[in-house]
Amino acid sequence: MEIGQCPQLFWCVISITLCVILVRNVRRLGGAIALAAVLWQSWVAVGSGPGGGGRSRDRSDALGLPLPFQNPSPQVAQGTPPPTAPWRPDAATLQEFEAIAFGGEFSRDRSLQVIRKWATDLRIAIAGRPTQGDLETLERTIADLSGLIAPRRIRLERQNSNVAIHFVPTAEFRRIEPNYVEGNRGFFYVWWNNRSEITRSRILIATDGITQAERSHLIREELTQSLGLMNDSWRDPASTFYQGWTATQTYTDRDRAIIRLLYDPRIRPGMNRREVRRAIASP
Repeated sequence: MEIGQCPQLFWCVISITLCVILVRNVRRLGGAIALAAVLWQSWVAVGSGPGGGGRSRDRSDALGLPLPFQNPSPQVAQGTPPPTAPWRPDAATLQEFEAIAFGGEFSRDRSLQVIRKWATDLRIAIAGRPTQGDLETLERTIADLSGLIAPRRIRLERQNSNVAIHFVPTAEFRRIEPNYVEGNRGFFYVWWNNRSEITRSRILIATDGITQAERSHLIREELTQSLGLMNDSWRDPASTFYQGWTATQTYTDRDRAIIRLLYDPRIRPGMNRREVRRAIASP
């Protein structure tokens, strides 16, 4: 009988031979088992002879074992994503930030040449007679700032407030705030402690002599500057910080960058220009 005519006998001989090798080579037990399993699977597949109904299967699926000499699948590294580089403003933004954040619009006191900012949340109380447009503008401004000064938050709170916004005629400004400077339709005044942390502010918005669009601009400007950005600039007429008269009611990209920089955790109250630049340059 030819071997080719009896595949079962052929595979029985091969299997017996492998069993002998297996016994004599115990150290290679793992590989021998896998190899014998493969041959056994092949024998089962052809065991019914020509015309048989055997169903072939993937060997690793059938046996639950890796194929001989097959490298295991590499494990995907599990871990945190690589840290991103700290945000740094461009040179023009830093220059504009220094012009606005140091000093004060109505003061030349050199002792004020340090960073001043809030170290607590802002709790706003409204007084006077605001229009519906005033209230909507204030709501939009608060929403815009909330994403820029984190972790500080701003909310309206009648009791225990530390920010008061007065919507009154200009003639009442000085009665409400003795430090008011004549000629302004919008005005803010802030207080800070010996650590240069702003603790309280008062904002005046005129209800006479200006349009709603102009008043809406003043609401955004005075609230933003009371965060610690107390100077104006002639650089960009579209900016909230523009020195000239304007009715812009949105922040420019640079405005946002300046506000974000002031409340960057690396920038601390009391820092001077050199310390700010060093903090930004550090990782």
